[in-house]
Amino acid sequence: RLRSFWWTAVAGLGIGAFEAYAVRLVAREQIPGFFRGGFDSLVPFVVIVVILFVVGKTLPTRGMVSPRLRIASPAAGTNPWAWTVTIGAGLAIAFLGDATLRLGLIQSMWVSIVLLSMVVITGYLGQISLAQLAFAGVAAFVLAELGGDWGVPFPLAPIVAIAATTVIGTLVGLPALRIRGVQFAIVTFAFAFVCERLVFRSPSFLGDGAIASVEAPELFGVQLGILRGGDFASRTFTVATVVFAALAALLVARVRNGSIGRRFLAVRMNERAAAAAGISVVRQKLLGAAISSFLAAIAGVMYAYKSIDLTNRGLEADEGLQLVALAFLGGIGSISGAFIGGIIAPSGFAIVALSSGTFSEDVYLGIGVGVLAATRLFPSGLADLVARAVRAASVRVGRPR
Repeated sequence: RLRSFWWTAVAGLGIGAFEAYAVRLVAREQIPGFFRGGFDSLVPFVVIVVILFVVGKTLPTRGMVSPRLRIASPAAGTNPWAWTVTIGAGLAIAFLGDATLRLGLIQSMWVSIVLLSMVVITGYLGQISLAQLAFAGVAAFVLAELGGDWGVPFPLAPIVAIAATTVIGTLVGLPALRIRGVQFAIVTFAFAFVCERLVFRSPSFLGDGAIASVEAPELFGVQLGILRGGDFASRTFTVATVVFAALAALLVARVRNGSIGRRFLAVRMNERAAAAAGISVVRQKLLGAAISSFLAAIAGVMYAYKSIDLTNRGLEADEGLQLVALAFLGGIGSISGAFIGGIIAPSGFAIVALSSGTFSEDVYLGIGVGVLAATRLFPSGLADLVARAVRAASVRVGRPR
């Protein structure tokens, strides 16, 4: 719990000794095949979760200093014209843009849905989760397994993959019932690392060729995949990504503007006060974990159909940290912030449109500098900066925003 040098030393030595012994167990094939790739990381993760869960408290004590996210979580806009124009712009790019722009738009849409899941779990509920990309990866690999070895057809396969990932995400959210803040972030990052080792590199999912193939979606004889005839990326698939991103945004808007969102914000601000007001903190945390993992699973299904062939590339734990940075840069407390983060994501629409598809490592530097500047100047992200500019422009023309 970040309190004792001695226990930290003992735990570190114990984990190191176990990892060394795990090598021997794997070499002698004394571990089931599915667990061999990440057995050395799975057991320490389970031990960490169990210990933190046992010693944690359902509610913080009066003397506990619990970190609060000092970010704005404004009510989602309900202006139908604004939604129509935004969705219409995405559909226009899908129909009129070239293949490079469509690929950039697809990348931005699935990343935006992952960031929307972070808006729910972190921006609204205050639980810092570093495992949202891992949930998306789990949904992608489950989809590949269902459509491949199991022969489950579309659309049943993505529905089952989303449902299974939602259950897994809710279970991973259980430690949040007794731990919070940095400790919960550590647990979720450990889960992302375990997924990378145990699932995304597992021969059970990747097979001998280290690639998991995803069957292209087909409904009533109509090809809905990213590769349709000679059209790549297909306009049909691009339109589908825009539509699902819009539906995900509408879901998050409904959550924020309803009673669920108000309860989430109450828990984020003060768990003890929320409990005193009759709010079930346990129920809200589990509900937030379920909704956020559901959104991440939708993004994972889109990622799987976009990639066609899955490897562990792009789903590593450190890639999840990059998406967290994008969420904070765009504005982790708002829906518009999630889409701003998705648009400026690596290989996203803004990068593709401005660089003609050429990706540079300088993008990572720009994201890092942007996060530092936003943290200092605009804690609510670029979405707040855009909102201020809109309000200023409205005042100048003498019209309400």
